[in-house]
Amino acid sequence: MSPINDDEALFGRESLFRQKLHRLRSQWSAPQDARKTTEEISQYTYISGAEQSLKSRDSNEMERLALLDSVTGLYNQQAILKILDSEVKRAKRYKRPVALLFIEADQYEEMADMAGNLVIDTLMKGLSDLVMKTVRDVDIPSRFSAGVFMVVCPETNAQGALIIADRMRSRIANEFTLQVDRNWSVTASIGYAACPRHAMTADDLIVKGEQAMTRARTAGGDRCESA
Repeated sequence: MSPINDDEALFGRESLFRQKLHRLRSQWSAPQDARKTTEEISQYTYISGAEQSLKSRDSNEMERLALLDSVTGLYNQQAILKILDSEVKRAKRYKRPVALLFIEADQYEEMADMAGNLVIDTLMKGLSDLVMKTVRDVDIPSRFSAGVFMVVCPETNAQGALIIADRMRSRIANEFTLQVDRNWSVTASIGYAACPRHAMTADDLIVKGEQAMTRARTAGGDRCESA
C-alpha cells in the first residue's frame, strides 16, 4: 500500500473517534437526565429488574451512558483509556507520534471547597465546551477524573502538543469566566507527554502527563509543562 493511502487510512480512523463523540453528544441528555437514568438503573436490586430497565432504553442511550461523562458529554475515563491504548499501539506500529494533554483548572479545589458540586458541574461543562472548540478535529477529548480533562492527540509530537496546550491555556485564561455565586476568573495548568519522546506505553504516557500537569500547578498555574 502506498504511503498516501496509509496516511488517508490513519487519519480516517482517527476521525472516527471524533465522529462518534459528535454523534453521541448531539443526542446527549442534559446532565440531570443522564444522572436520573443512571440512578434508575442502579436502584434495581435483582437482575431481572435491571434487565427490564435496560431493555426500556434504546441502544444509543445505553451507548452514551457507557462511553460519555454525564456532566460534560465527553468520553469518560474507561472509554478514553481504550482509545489511548489503541492510538499508542498504532503509533508504534507505523512509527508515528501520538501525544496527550492533561488539563486542570487552577481554581478547581477552591471552587469545590467553597461552592460545592453544582458549581463544579458548571465549571466542568463550560470548560468541556471550550476544550471541544479549541482542539483539532482529529484530537479526542475526555473527562479523565473529577477535575481533569485528558486529550489524546494523534499524529502529534511534543512540539505540536505544546502548541495545542498553549492555545488551550491562553483561551481559558482570556475567554473563560464563570459567573456562579460570584465571578470566578479561571486559569489552567496543562501537562503534555508524547510517544515516543517521553514514553512508549499508554500507562507511562499517563504518568508522565499527570506529573507534568502537577508541576505546572505547583509552579503557580496558568502554564504548560512538558513531561
